[in-house]
Amino acid sequence: MALLTDDAGRVARVYVSEYGGNDRITVFKPVTDADGKPAFEPEFVIGAFGAPADESDDAPVLFNRPQTMAIDHEHNELVVTDACNHRVRRLTLDGHPVAAFGTPGDAPGEFNYPYGMALLGDGSAIVCEFGGSRLQRIDLATGETLGLLGGPGYDEGTLANPWAVTVIGREAYVLDSGRNRVLGFHSPAPGVGVARAD
Repeated sequence: MALLTDDAGRVARVYVSEYGGNDRITVFKPVTDADGKPAFEPEFVIGAFGAPADESDDAPVLFNRPQTMAIDHEHNELVVTDACNHRVRRLTLDGHPVAAFGTPGDAPGEFNYPYGMALLGDGSAIVCEFGGSRLQRIDLATGETLGLLGGPGYDEGTLANPWAVTVIGREAYVLDSGRNRVLGFHSPAPGVGVARAD
C-alpha cells in the first residue's frame, strides 16, 4: 500500500497492490459515507496480469505480482516492484507507464524476484531481491546499478531470501527472512552517484 497526501497532509489517494489473482493496483479516494464517516471508494485500477512480452504501446500496464510500491513525491510517480516479471516499473500517479527496468537474472541491472524497495529521496532506490538474496541500489532515471550488497549464503555479508527493506534516516533495515533476522546497516549517502534530469 502507498499513500498520496495533499499539501495539508490529508490522504488524497490510497494505492493497494493485489499480489496474485488480480495482479493489479487499485486506487481508492477518500469520501464521506451516508453517516458522515470517512471512508474510501475505488477510483480506478492500474494494470492487469501479464508478462512484458505481451506489452505494446497501446496495451494496458501488465503485472505479475506487484509486490511493493512507493510514491516518488518529487517526480509525482509511483514506483513498483513487479516481482515475477523481475523488474521495477515507474508509472505516473494516474497509472501511465514511464519506464521499466530489469530482466530476469543475477547480473547487475537484472533482478531475481524483486520484492521490497525503499526510495532514498535522491532519484535512487534500494531493491530487495528475494530470489537473488541481495540488495541492489538503482538509479530510477536509467535503471543503472549503483551498488550491490549481500548475495546468497549464510556467512557474514550474505543474505537468505530477503523479503523487505526500509530506510529511516541514514539507517537501512532488511528483513532477511531465510535467516529469521532483521539486519541494519548504513544506507547510501543521498545524492551519491545520482543525477536525475527528468
